[in-house]
Amino acid sequence: MSPARRAAIDGPDRVERRQRDGRVFNASLKRETRQGAKRWADETQCRTEVFRWITRYNTRRKHSALQNRSPLDYETDRMSTLDQAA
Repeated sequence: MSPARRAAIDGPDRVERRQRDGRVFNASLKRETRQGAKRWADETQCRTEVFRWITRYNTRRKHSALQNRSPLDYETDRMSTLDQAA
């Protein structure tokens, strides 16, 4: 779907929020992986560091949307709640 079509469907507020979220994500990625360095030594190092960061971001890093819990902790809590309900 084209960006113009997406904007027409979502409206300007949602498009701005999506753009802002992307900028925040990219800024976190750069800050937490490069740690002050201007660049990586080579492509392999870059890919390795980004892969490590994404893995941590998606499993162990705390997210405010999850009440400052990691996705793994959130899923574990949710599963135990579902088990208790059953």
